[in-house]
Amino acid sequence: ANAIGISAQSTGGNAGLNAYTGGGGLGGTVTVTNSGAISTNGTSAYGIFASSVGGNGYLNSQDNGAPGAMSGNISVTNNSSINTLLAGSSGIFASSIGGTTGNSSSIGADAGAITINNVGSITTSGSTTLPIAPIPFTLSNGIMALGVGGAGSDGENVNTVGSPSGGNAGAGGVGSAISVNTSGSIITQGAGSYGIYLQSLGG
Repeated sequence: ANAIGISAQSTGGNAGLNAYTGGGGLGGTVTVTNSGAISTNGTSAYGIFASSVGGNGYLNSQDNGAPGAMSGNISVTNNSSINTLLAGSSGIFASSIGGTTGNSSSIGADAGAITINNVGSITTSGSTTLPIAPIPFTLSNGIMALGVGGAGSDGENVNTVGSPSGGNAGAGGVGSAISVNTSGSIITQGAGSYGIYLQSLGG
């Protein structure tokens, strides 16, 4: 299980546990170019997995919470063949997830852009039966991309010494701009699996 063909990940660190540590660390840019044949034979064994995650802000402030950090841009290019055999194993899975903010008066971080170019062939076998919870991440899609902006802060309703009024709620981050270009073939054989599945969600 989880025997991924190519895995490229960048994760920013979370802020520390007091109000003076600032925001989370940035998720880095991730670039993958594949020119060789990839074959996987395990569950949740993606052909290519590319991920950038922004670090979370300080999450325990009643006043001004520290912001989450942006996740990086992701670029994946496949010039060859990708073949995955078992359930939950998409050919290409790219995700960019912005960091969550602190508790009060701070905004969630935006997610980086995702660009996928496929000129090769992608074949996924998947499972002949749907899983109990058939959400896209449990299926064997040809190409899957997910961009999620970080969650904004809740306003605090605590009135204590040093915090005479509740804090303001913060806005959520913006989801990814996602672009997919394919001139190659995509074949999915598993129950419920998509050829291309894209989702961008605000925080």
